[in-house]
Formats: sequence, structure tokens, C-alpha cells
Amino acid sequence: MISDRDKGLQSAVLEVFPNAHPSHCCQHLADNVQKHFGLPARNSFWKAAYAWNEYDFMKAISTIREVSVPVAEYINNIPHKTWAQYAFPAPRFGHITSNIVESINSAWDDYCSLSILGLFLAIWTKVMTTVHNRHIQAHSSSRITDYAQSLLDKNYQQARRYRVKSADNGLAQVFIPNGASHVVDLKKRTCTCGVFQEYYLPCDHAVAVCLQQAYNPCDYVDEFYSINHYYATYSMVMQPVRDEDLVDEYSDCEAPELVKQRGRPKKRRLRRDENGSRMVTCSHCKEEGHNRRSCRNIFRS
Repeated sequence: MISDRDKGLQSAVLEVFPNAHPSHCCQHLADNVQKHFGLPARNSFWKAAYAWNEYDFMKAISTIREVSVPVAEYINNIPHKTWAQYAFPAPRFGHITSNIVESINSAWDDYCSLSILGLFLAIWTKVMTTVHNRHIQAHSSSRITDYAQSLLDKNYQQARRYRVKSADNGLAQVFIPNGASHVVDLKKRTCTCGVFQEYYLPCDHAVAVCLQQAYNPCDYVDEFYSINHYYATYSMVMQPVRDEDLVDEYSDCEAPELVKQRGRPKKRRLRRDENGSRMVTCSHCKEEGHNRRSCRNIFRS
């Protein structure tokens, strides 16, 4: 359950979903870091958040401490298991922010001006169509989904650059051109980089071991990515709904009274710099700090 650091929400999640693992949204944490310590501290925070193992995490914290001790203390005092990639007790499949919710809100942006009933029908129809299209979608592989196959193809391109030194069947040390190395255990489906355990899918180091020892990487992809599981997920048929078929049992239920705010309603999140000013990007030269009207890079005759 990814959310901000609201204490009431955290206690409610544990009460309703006792087996869930609460996770702080790193986007909100990064905003807090920027608010108190500036934009450079925000960039340093992300290096610690995306660290796949404790060694890389502590290395990032040490780098931050060299620049600013208060920033390092603020970040390090937040329980690591609630936000840091290396310490989280369960796979999050790469999601360390709640941005996926923002994506859904963006996809439904055209529905915001509809009435309550119209909004419900529009969302229902959108989800109904999506479920049906995914249920009949064809995949290039008969074993795993196209998404999983695309990840394996990407990891394969990286794995071709690595050197593998085998210790046993399925156990090897993978050396990367930059001098680092990782230990892969195909039987346990683990890699010291942490990506194998996070995505339940062979990372580039594991793919390198599969290539060197003549194993099929698809054999180590979790069943969550299988075609059967994919089609089973979208096997439910959602019945079409018309507004004429809905019975109005709550005729006395009216929309809440809202006080209209001054100015144009905000529909997009405004990015701000370390001083709290709005970040402006020129549409011509793509540089920050000015707009097209004041751009000096436009040739004027």
C-alpha cells in the first residue's frame, strides 16, 4: 500500500489489510526533502531510494553526508523498510511512488467535467473495454506475456557484455565491464543486484548465466507473467450499463456544495525549483528558466 506519511492512513491500512506492507511514496518524500533542503538534496535522495542493496544505500547516504549532514540525517531517520528499495520486505515491481494513480487520473481527465452519474458510466465503459481488449489480445509467445518478453530482450542485450565465471550448475559470478560483479543463483532465483527478486524475472546478470550455461531464461520467469495467468486475470466479463437502466433510489442525494476558488482551476502539478518558484521550460530551446517569448536562442532578422 503506497501512500504519503499520513499517520491516520497508515493505521487504517494495517487495520483493514493486516497482511499488507505499508510503503511511503518516494515522490512525496522527495518533495519534503526539496522543501526543507533544496533541489540538490532531492536529486541525492533518489540515489538512495533506488539503491538495490544495503551497500549501495549506505554509499549514497555517505555521499549525501559529505554535502550536508542534516539532509543525510533526515533521510536516514525515516525507517528504511517503508521506502528504501533494498530494505522493503516485499516486491513492489519497481513501483516506489504513487505515480500510477496520477496516470489513471490523467487518463480519466476528460471525464472530470461530467455529472456524477455520467462520470460513473464513462469509467465503467472504459474499464469494460480495457478488460475485453486485454482478454483477446494476442501475444508473440505461448508461455509469457509480451511485457515479460520485452524485459528479457532488454536484459539479453545487456548480458552479452558480461563475463560469467561458473561455480556450479545455476551458480555463477557475473563480471560487469565497469569492474563490479554480482552473484547469481538460478535455483534460488536470486541475484545480489536485487532486481531478480524484485521483478520475479531474470535480471541481466541472470540472463548472462543462462546463456553461458545453456539454460532458457523463460524457465525462471515467475508464473505471474504466464499467458494463462494473464488471460485468467481478464476473464471476467463486465456487463454494459445504460443510464436508463439505473434506478434512482437516492433522489435526495445531491452534489456537495463547493466554493469556487479564484482564477483558473489547476489541472496539472506545477514543478518548482529549490527557491519555491515555478519551473518554466522554453518550448523552443528546451532550456529552463525562461519561456519562448523571452528566448534569446530564436533567430531574429
